Amino acid sequence: MSTNTKNFAFLLFASLIFIFVFLSGCSELDDYYALEGSEVRISDFGETLGLDNSSCVNSDEDCVCMVCKGEEYDITNPYHWFYDLPLTGGRCWFQEGCTEEFFRNNLEGEENTGFIPFMIGQGSNFAEFSYANSYCNNSARLAVRWLEASEGFDYPLPAAERAECFLDKNVIPMYLLHSNGTVEGTSQAARIATEFNGVGPVILSSEFDFDPYDYAAIDLAVEQAFAMKDACPNCMIALSPRLAYNRSINPQETSRGYSATYEAIDYVFATYSEAYSKIDLIGVGLNSHYAPNCVGSSLIYDGIDYSQYVLETYGKPSIWAYVLLDVGGYNSGGAQYGTCTWSQSEIVKAYGDIFKYSPAIVSNGVIGVAPYSLFGVTSGPLECENCGMMSVEGETYSQHTAWFSLCQGYYNYRGFLFNVFSPSDCTDCSFASNFNLFQLDSFYSGTAPSADELEPIGPADTFYRCNGQLITSFPEEIDNYRSRAVSVPSYKCEMYPELDIYSDLVDLDPVLARAIAWMETGLNDDTNGPGGDTCSASQVTSCPNCLTSVSDPEGVCNVQTPASPNKYIHSMGIMQVHTYPADQWGQVPGGNVQYEDEALRCGGEDFNPFNRENNICLGTQIIIDKLRVGKEFVKNHEAQLGLSEYEHGSEAYENMKYAIAIFVSSYYYSGATSVSGKMELWAQDFSKQRDVTDTYCEAVSGEDPCCDDEEAKENNCCNNKVFIDYVAECKYPTLPSGTQDKANYGFTLLGRYRGIMGSCEQYDAESWREAIETYVGEDMQAASQEES
Repeated sequence: MSTNTKNFAFLLFASLIFIFVFLSGCSELDDYYALEGSEVRISDFGETLGLDNSSCVNSDEDCVCMVCKGEEYDITNPYHWFYDLPLTGGRCWFQEGCTEEFFRNNLEGEENTGFIPFMIGQGSNFAEFSYANSYCNNSARLAVRWLEASEGFDYPLPAAERAECFLDKNVIPMYLLHSNGTVEGTSQAARIATEFNGVGPVILSSEFDFDPYDYAAIDLAVEQAFAMKDACPNCMIALSPRLAYNRSINPQETSRGYSATYEAIDYVFATYSEAYSKIDLIGVGLNSHYAPNCVGSSLIYDGIDYSQYVLETYGKPSIWAYVLLDVGGYNSGGAQYGTCTWSQSEIVKAYGDIFKYSPAIVSNGVIGVAPYSLFGVTSGPLECENCGMMSVEGETYSQHTAWFSLCQGYYNYRGFLFNVFSPSDCTDCSFASNFNLFQLDSFYSGTAPSADELEPIGPADTFYRCNGQLITSFPEEIDNYRSRAVSVPSYKCEMYPELDIYSDLVDLDPVLARAIAWMETGLNDDTNGPGGDTCSASQVTSCPNCLTSVSDPEGVCNVQTPASPNKYIHSMGIMQVHTYPADQWGQVPGGNVQYEDEALRCGGEDFNPFNRENNICLGTQIIIDKLRVGKEFVKNHEAQLGLSEYEHGSEAYENMKYAIAIFVSSYYYSGATSVSGKMELWAQDFSKQRDVTDTYCEAVSGEDPCCDDEEAKENNCCNNKVFIDYVAECKYPTLPSGTQDKANYGFTLLGRYRGIMGSCEQYDAESWREAIETYVGEDMQAASQEES
């Protein structure tokens, strides 16, 4: 790392202290953290660090700050009391010439404009962000989601509505394309970006962690980045080569062994003149698997060194989109000192060091950082064994406490550290500094605390979850008893957190996923043996493409065979998927394996429907597929379904629209073709009866079934205004008895959806609103009501 002579008061010092700490121990650091923030002076350490500022003339002319502009502040929205810069429909940029005068004069910002602080975030999906945010005072500002394309498949298409939910809370969502280095098509990358055009300042990275040694991959990643920028000009586009260590490189060189990554960046900006205008950020992943050693401060220092290089050489800020620290994992790339293993104590210290050195990180152009994974689900995009910070069952690890206690401290009482930095030497941007951050983590100076010394940290009341929930408030108009809320035992709210995680990966409503799992197997307590959810298998007759016997490759469940002859095993596991274990696909008559491609995405050649992760992964993908049918049906029949009477885009409109879509799609998931095939006709019949008047009846002379002696009838089948009630009260009773059981599926599902919404805390949007209203206080609520 070249000597940085930017005289930042503390930004300069914090950047360079890494060398001193790494080589010389922590005595100077201990002395430094004993000082009050106001007593910090760079001159106190100048001799030790060998700083020479004699050639510099201090200036603030070359400072750059991150600025964002969003939509109008809504005083009636309680979220905007806490998240005071709604970014929906806005954009972000890096303002050059951000002098102290400019910064002070615009600290409050123009209307709907503000400076953006260093963003603490969470990956690798939005479900994990939602859980993590409650441990960070509901203040995390960077939500990271990986768009994973397994071999032969395109990157999944995300839902822009979820991004809008985050942006409304002053949170910037970041999407990372990832295909394990294969770099999938440019057209899909552009299509993804098109989804976010006009939505707000989302960050999109082309293929993340692409191989910097592979120049064909570099060219494809650049093509993706350019295509995304063309499709979404206000999106912030990142280019993200893997920070790949090479043990053969002299670590004393500027690149410290990462020369291929540096050369990849040099190649891009030397080869593509458009790179300067179409690439806004450099994405960085700090991966303990690729580290030169198993020392956290060294890995962080390498990240700072790299970010400094791209800032000073090409004027590009960077974002640390993931930090993966794998307890017990090897640095498989090898190291100059030989392969080593990461200890938990070193990882705890590394998480603390990120906060400790945040001034140095920001001063070198890093605008945000996010841990890779909260739960460390093994089927995530990056291979890791123990990279989680807590288990899906709620057990927290010491690294969880190390990170989130500091996250709360950063947002609660230390104040923001604004994203202000400079690509030039001799530039003083210390006017934007926060000296309190020097004392943020004195606890982590010296020896890292052991797990026993760390007290587990609990979550705060949740303010929101942008979890893709389709129905935010169940339509009051749906009053049919078959769709009324049912009682939900508390354990059914908490079982199988994978339902939330895998729903998140495909932008599926997690309430719908949980309701369908409840419908299919009951969400029972007993899940470990035959008869439990994971081992459940249904039987059918007349199934030419089904098997008469299915075994669990993992040996947990007994061999599944029909109870009587001439029956077949049809659906398996928690969500009753119709796809057999991959090792038995060759036995399927006719080779007709249902959802084979989707199953390969979930478990590869080892796919097993009796494995709960494989099952839920596939089940959520099937629901998404069927839900598209329901959404398309509603879209094509809006007028017939009575949706034209609602204000388009209103909450009432959206809730009713999605209630009908869920109702219709449920029959496709359950396989009730005898019911789903009637929806088109039922929509037509509903439209004819919903506005029958006396005048109409006089004209038809009583020929209509909703007319009686030239007067309009009003009953379950005439002048019913709600499609679902009409089907329940008028069409359902007329179905053959064998079909009625199948028809009841959709009504029961809606009742369970409704019950889960009201009983399960993680889905109760009204309780989130109440939590933030309580937090902001009665005075703010009164002001909000007065304004409205």
